[in-house]
Amino acid sequence: MHQRHLFLRIRVGLYQDKIGITFIADDGPGFEGKGKQLLAAFARDKEQADDSGYGLGLYIARKIAIWHQGRLEVARSSQLGGASLTLIWRNQQA
Repeated sequence: MHQRHLFLRIRVGLYQDKIGITFIADDGPGFEGKGKQLLAAFARDKEQADDSGYGLGLYIARKIAIWHQGRLEVARSSQLGGASLTLIWRNQQA
């Protein structure tokens, strides 16, 4: 049975020299140290259910960030305890 997460946060930050968009922060199990490994194409957590995807989501998000001279940060949400995915790129107006 899938566990539904109760909290999800989306945040946009504009800083002096960069822009950051945290587009996922939840209270789920997080990546438990596997975040960097899951950035590869077709990489899936072996503990996930078989119907939970193909392992392309983080790979595609990372590629989009790179194409726009940015980066994708994968971490644990300090406020909610689950996964946190943040796109960061330079503020072109700075």
